[in-house]
Amino acid sequence: MNTIGSYTMQQGRTGYPWKTMCPYHMMQPATLAATYRAGSHPDNENDDESCPLVDAVIHRGSKDWEKSFHVPGHKKGNGITHKHRNVLGDVAFRHDTTELQGLDNLQQPGGVILKAMEKASALWGSEHTWFLVNGATVGIHAAIMATCYRGADDCLILARNAHQSAINGSIMAGCSVVYARNEYSYGIAHHVTPEAVEEAFIKAKDSGCCPRAALIVSPTYFGVQSDIAAIQKVCNKYGAVCIVDEAHGAHLAHVPNCQDALAHGAHLVIQSTHKQLSSLTQSSMLHTQNIPKKMKERLDRVLKMLQSSSASYLLLSSLDAARYHMEDKAAVDEPHAAALHIHSYFNKGSLKHKDVEISLLSSLVHAPRYDPWRITLVLHHVIDAAYITGWSIATLLETERGIVAEMATYNAIVYACGIGTRLDDAQALTDSLDWLIKEQGIKHLSVPLQMISKEKDLINTNKEDPFGDERDAAALIAVSCQQPATVPRDVYMSDSIAMPLEQSVSCIAAETITVYPPGIPILVPGDVITADHVRYIQKLKQTSSSSLLIGGNACDTIQVMDVFITE
Repeated sequence: MNTIGSYTMQQGRTGYPWKTMCPYHMMQPATLAATYRAGSHPDNENDDESCPLVDAVIHRGSKDWEKSFHVPGHKKGNGITHKHRNVLGDVAFRHDTTELQGLDNLQQPGGVILKAMEKASALWGSEHTWFLVNGATVGIHAAIMATCYRGADDCLILARNAHQSAINGSIMAGCSVVYARNEYSYGIAHHVTPEAVEEAFIKAKDSGCCPRAALIVSPTYFGVQSDIAAIQKVCNKYGAVCIVDEAHGAHLAHVPNCQDALAHGAHLVIQSTHKQLSSLTQSSMLHTQNIPKKMKERLDRVLKMLQSSSASYLLLSSLDAARYHMEDKAAVDEPHAAALHIHSYFNKGSLKHKDVEISLLSSLVHAPRYDPWRITLVLHHVIDAAYITGWSIATLLETERGIVAEMATYNAIVYACGIGTRLDDAQALTDSLDWLIKEQGIKHLSVPLQMISKEKDLINTNKEDPFGDERDAAALIAVSCQQPATVPRDVYMSDSIAMPLEQSVSCIAAETITVYPPGIPILVPGDVITADHVRYIQKLKQTSSSSLLIGGNACDTIQVMDVFITE
């Protein structure tokens, strides 16, 4: 069911319908904000079991009489400068510690870290939860390596809009990859259907590989969720593991009328707790359920190998604190109300200007469900695509109104709500959109040289469909099901040469070319480079002012296998 447009979302496992959670849903934002903040519960600081890891770290940091002859070298902040202090203050250094007595060890947890992970597992409803200090990236690497571990004979079914960490995970595992086709429109890759996943399984088996796992991104960077319950059934049919990259969905289990991938039966779920919740950047969790004991043991071994042996106790403690935060069901009230306030702003329809129309993605694209905390605006019916772009509008709203987007593309802008989003933030965004459209803020847009192509043939002059070329290129690249010419690891480890980008057509890519954010690869090792790839990369280099192309020499050259494809 479309979860945004009509606000008739299916009731999630939290059991808190919107009007029950927020009985004051008709109030103005300022009134609501005061109501929520006044009603927030006090911290239960006297409960020694509420935050086992946080409490243990605070306890060790409070021992001022101790003389530290262990790492880290700053010795509880004694050896820092004012620059350190300006960034982190003094308290952080007292708690930036190491594996001392009473603090447990992430490599072999048996004390307070284990207790903290067990509490997180209980809250999210998994059978086991690991804390991750190398981001969701390490969870994705571990999930692939623990499931597709027999080399090229094993196959990973992978949505083509997967994060680059999934490609790197397949390289580390040495497995084969078969892509599952995403639904797409407006130059954006959306959800993956169960039918597309099954098609990929059949393709893998026909090629002689054994599909061991399917990895799906849900929700996507743009907020679209796949039907994980149905995909999980397909995985079960083929005896494979259902892995969900839910990096942007750690909040879903706690938001009214939403459900996360665990609730839909996914076996391995990786969440970036820091992205929408309150842990520190780089801290994440890996949840599992209904997997064999031996697979759990492999996951444990792989994580020990991949994670730092000097895990940051600041990161670990922040995960414990974020879990404690989410045990207060009222914690999501105001951020959820803020998100719904933005959605309600579009209830009367798109924002229309003589030069552009701006709509919520959820009003344009049918999908199984949407993440209500992800606000994706799509530009369409653009009169002059040379200066009205997602990049230029996002830049204008940031510089003139202080509204900072998560990311922008040629024809979209993404705003990410989180646990710290407040109703006045939402009001500021909608006020700024009013300013942009109704008060002619859009007239401030000019033609910044860095945002348009210097080559006339790269600017689409089709007034009827100014984003046509963009959509074609993005659709080709982001959701292409062209299979790698060989196993990604074999390409990655092979001899390669640096080839000028414009001369690389028909070569086999030996490196990953990625626009970040969102980190979805344009090319991965094993892809045959086409003229469309080259044209799209050139356009991005010359039109995007905010996205970073990760590749050799700023993508003036590309590493390719020292062989050519015979056409």
